[in-house]
Amino acid sequence: MSFDTRKGSVLKDSVGVLKVIHKYCRIPFRLRICQILVMSVKPALSVLILEKLIDNTQLLMCQEKNSVMLWMFLLISLSILYSVAISMESYISILLEKKLNESFSEQILEKYLRIPYQCFEEPEIQDLINKVGSQPQNIFSTLFLHITNIISMVISIVTLIFVFLRVSVLLGVIFLIVIFVMVNGNIKATEYLNSMYLEQTHEERKMGYLYSLLSEKHSVMELRIFDAISYIKEKWNNINAKILKERILKTIYSEKYKIVSNLGLLGWVMGLISILAFKLYYNQISVAMFTSIITSATSAVGLSKAFAESVADISRKHLNIFCYEEFMKLPEIEYGVEKVQNKERHFIEFENVFFSYPNHDKEIIQNLSLSFYTDEHLAIVGKNGAGKSTLIKLLLGLYEPSKGRILIDGIEIQAYRKQELNKIVAVVFQDYKEYKLTVRENVAFGNISKINDDARIREAMTIGMIHELGADLDKSLGRIEQDGQDLSGGQWQRLAISRACFSDAQFIVLDEPTAALDPIAENELYKNFLHVKGMKGCLIISHRLASAKISDRIIVLEQGTKIEEGTHEQLMELQGLYYEMFSAQKEWYKKND
Repeated sequence: MSFDTRKGSVLKDSVGVLKVIHKYCRIPFRLRICQILVMSVKPALSVLILEKLIDNTQLLMCQEKNSVMLWMFLLISLSILYSVAISMESYISILLEKKLNESFSEQILEKYLRIPYQCFEEPEIQDLINKVGSQPQNIFSTLFLHITNIISMVISIVTLIFVFLRVSVLLGVIFLIVIFVMVNGNIKATEYLNSMYLEQTHEERKMGYLYSLLSEKHSVMELRIFDAISYIKEKWNNINAKILKERILKTIYSEKYKIVSNLGLLGWVMGLISILAFKLYYNQISVAMFTSIITSATSAVGLSKAFAESVADISRKHLNIFCYEEFMKLPEIEYGVEKVQNKERHFIEFENVFFSYPNHDKEIIQNLSLSFYTDEHLAIVGKNGAGKSTLIKLLLGLYEPSKGRILIDGIEIQAYRKQELNKIVAVVFQDYKEYKLTVRENVAFGNISKINDDARIREAMTIGMIHELGADLDKSLGRIEQDGQDLSGGQWQRLAISRACFSDAQFIVLDEPTAALDPIAENELYKNFLHVKGMKGCLIISHRLASAKISDRIIVLEQGTKIEEGTHEQLMELQGLYYEMFSAQKEWYKKND
């Protein structure tokens, strides 16, 4: 998947932002409109009032009555009104942030939760998610302020042009051309830099990964042992230097657009001053008009640069809006409507299932058919790459089969609501999560509605053989809290198993459940699971075949295909792949006993 910012337009995005703000934030929207109206007319009105004030002051010196005080009052009133409008900026920003946060937070969070699992495994989509960030509402707030500032500046510039037209029509037209060149140049420079940032995304991804290696506890420990920290640091520095070099060179190159426009603006200013000096010398304009137009020119130059920069900034933010829109277009999980059937004996069935990962032609699962009931223990074994872990992801609905069907109680899993599917199947992954929270929370995440059921929590901990932590269920784990208790790898694994046992699921799936346990603990754990038999179905995936030996049935996979099925005794008599694996493992234990 690739992203091209040219698919959208800055103008289209700007209109979209205004619609969003008007929909969710009507009060700050109206306040902002009032504010920019005051800010936009102030420059031209100030110039005209100042001109009248100077003219009337000269008349006053000639002993003629005039309205000097009135013009002074108007000038002071306008300045006060402008100051009030400026001071509203921070209030409007806070109000915008509050309203947008209320509107966007739940929307974004819900979108994250509904994105299919496979999307998170695609690097480019992960980059997109990272660019959106957790608070896209800030993008809309910032853009709205920028857009309205531009509207204000456009009105100001238009009113100032009418002042210039009093001197020379040609100068007014040239000023419009110069502004157009400035804006276009800044937009081109920004688009050029945007494309560079997108191109560097994969390099930034590498940098982020390397930085995590240098900052995470476990990786730092290993890198120190291997004396490889300096090597990783050098790789990070090389990529960083490459990125910075490209950005410096391309930034310098992009400045050519701005240089041309600034030279055009300088030429216009020099032309204006020359004409004004000529007309003043020949008494074609008054001193008051000369002063007002010079003041107008000063304001116009500042507004032109600010206008061009603001348009460019919107162009930069256009990338964020584009990423947000693409993020919202990502596919979502379709939750079904079927209910779990009330059966005494639940079953799972794979019917001629094929599967290959996105953007890969090789089929990881090939024509797989199997069934599994709640009153049995099923072991799935095979060499690395046989498709064992992929089978679990398919069962959990994280992926959908390329061909074939997966059914629970005769209903395809796509028909179940996600919440219902989670109640049917509980899983302990090989790379389980260590939650640096309390003991209670770690176990109760298996069924959070029963977090205060101490007796049931301790029962699950007994099955998972982590009963040594049961004395204080509110004890903090890990080093997040000052008094937190750190656990060994085996303890964390047993805690993850306890979490699965705590759930109301009819099936428990264990992916390499004893990898961090010693043989004695492994044997005791499997004995505990024998007591669960009849209440829950247990599906165990493991390289250590002690689990397979006590299972009711064993399925052997090779390259995603079921090649053997039976009890331990039946498969040993068959003397196929299972026999070979079990014998090799047994021999290894004998040699290393």
